[in-house]
Amino acid sequence: MCSPRFPKQLTDSLRATGIPMISQRQLSAMFITYPAPEEQTRIAEMLEAFRSQFRAHQSELVKLQNLKSGLMTDLPTGRVRVPLTTGGKA
Repeated sequence: MCSPRFPKQLTDSLRATGIPMISQRQLSAMFITYPAPEEQTRIAEMLEAFRSQFRAHQSELVKLQNLKSGLMTDLPTGRVRVPLTTGGKA
């Protein structure tokens, strides 16, 4: 669909009415290229790797949000002490 040929096919097929329309028959008759099977496999593998990495980051984000939520209640009440580290003294 990103090839130079597809947009031309699309504009040539549009009906000259008030609302641009294309029929299913016209769309199915268009020439659409696909990547080679090896490239499709590589693309799928890359997408799965990104998806896996995204899930890991989402999980880490949830853990950090839970930690922040807990600290936001514990720190102001004094249940958790924050060490003072000015000048090397605690």
